[in-house]
This record gives sequence, structure tokens and C-alpha cells, in this order.
Amino acid sequence: LLCGAAVLGGIGAIVLVTGPVMWGDFFASAMPSISRWTVGHTFNFTLPSFIINVGRALQVGSTSYEPSRLWWMAGNSVGLAVILAAYAFCVVSEKDQDVQFSVLCAAMLAGGLTAWGYYFVMLVFPIGVVTARLVESPSWRRALVFLVLLIAMNSQGPWDKFFFERSAIGRTLLNYVPLYGLCGFCLLLMKYSTTDAGGPTQDCDPVEQTDEDDQRADPRDERE
Repeated sequence: LLCGAAVLGGIGAIVLVTGPVMWGDFFASAMPSISRWTVGHTFNFTLPSFIINVGRALQVGSTSYEPSRLWWMAGNSVGLAVILAAYAFCVVSEKDQDVQFSVLCAAMLAGGLTAWGYYFVMLVFPIGVVTARLVESPSWRRALVFLVLLIAMNSQGPWDKFFFERSAIGRTLLNYVPLYGLCGFCLLLMKYSTTDAGGPTQDCDPVEQTDEDDQRADPRDERE
């Protein structure tokens, strides 16, 4: 909470120093441009854009390029909920700062309006965290899941000309494979919270080790 208050204070200071009028111009001029790039572009992999474009594809018989306001509200609400859920996870979870930072990186990508494919380079640290955890605690199941998610997140080529030329909803669903991988990767990161890290492994029983240590005590202690 203290860090959050410090961040909000810093943002407020920046707004005051640069001038509130400038930020008003930003929201008046830049936000429509961001909204325009959210609709109908296959290289933008976020939950809000996914929901908005699915809604646009479902507008059967509509001649409007823009989706209805309902789909805009639903997409933005889900994106905001994902980001808030990531922060809530960081508050209630154990103090594993590596996992917390990684979850926030993934949630920021998934919950924003715009995340082009090359934005996924921001996942280099979270991917390193998962790789390190797999080395510390090998699991074939998690390694296989991790590999599938990496392939999904890298499947960023457009599918417009393959199987769904005449199906807007099918084309939309298939083009968001990287987003599915990103959401799964975020869940995998949550699995690596300190609730399943740092404890004794199955091959290491503290009770048995203590007994062995007692049996191997120095004979001189018995003579004393």
C-alpha cells in the first residue's frame, strides 16, 4: 500500500509539473487514436481488444465498422479487472517479489487496450523466472505446459488467408492465440508463488535427516 501511494503521488507530481492542460490535450487527441488501433487489427493481443473485436464480429448484418458501446464497456471493464486482480494477488500472496513483478508484467500486457506483438519482449524477465523455477524444481508437466505457452505466445502471424476467409468470428478467435498463451502464462506464474517454493522437496525429509544426524553424533560426546 505504501508503494502504491508513492506511485500515485509521483504521478500526481508529474501531472502538476507538466501541466494538467497538456494531459487534457493528450486524452482529447491521443485516446481516439488508441481506440482506433484497437479495432480490426490482428497484431494487437489484449483482452479488451479481443472482446471488442469479438463483439464487432458478432454484429451480424451491421454495416458499421465500429462495435457497439456495450462491447467497448465490456472489454475495458475486463481489462481493468485483470489488472486489479494482479495487484490483489500481489497483496494477498507470499512475499515472492520475482513472481509478483512477473504477474504484473503479464497482467499489464493482457489488460491494456493495446499490446502489439513486439510488446511481448516485456516478458523476458517473467520467462526467466519460470525457467529458473523449473531448474530449481524440475517438473515434466510444467515444462511441457511452459513450452506450449511459449509456442502460443510466439504464434503471431495473421491467419486471415487460411481457413476462415468468410468467418469473421473464426478469424478473430484464431488470431488471438498469443493472448491465450499469455493468459495461461500468467496462471502458470501464479502457481510459482512461494506457497509451493522454498519448502522441503519429496526427496528431502527433515525428520529423517535429524535422526541420521543424531546417529552420527561424535562418540566423544557419549564418553563425556
